Amino acid sequence: MTSTSRRCSWRRNTPCHTSGRRRAVVSVSARSSLEGGEGDGLYRATKAGVRLLTETIAEENLGTVRANAVLPSVIDTPMNREMMPDSDHSKWVDPADIAAMMLLLCSDASAVTSGAAVPVYGEA
Repeated sequence: MTSTSRRCSWRRNTPCHTSGRRRAVVSVSARSSLEGGEGDGLYRATKAGVRLLTETIAEENLGTVRANAVLPSVIDTPMNREMMPDSDHSKWVDPADIAAMMLLLCSDASAVTSGAAVPVYGEA
């Protein structure tokens, strides 16, 4: 999801997120959003926008919505394996590990966490 579609989605669904008990939103940014790099500048900029929008959502909704972002490195998917066949796939992040972190960030165990950019790097 790009930062623009994320922002539009958030605005449209804000009443759903803020009704009743305190809600949690977890966005997927990327490790590469933290620094510039060669060859994938638009991807990095878009993921940085998602991360900053998540921080903004957290700040604008203090006390009602917790918003955090996960920052995976290379995710171990069939497409990534096909695109990078010579890479060390054992160092990539398993999607299940990302999902587990997202579940944690949505749970009461992380009730005091909002506005965080959480690294999910594996060995990469």
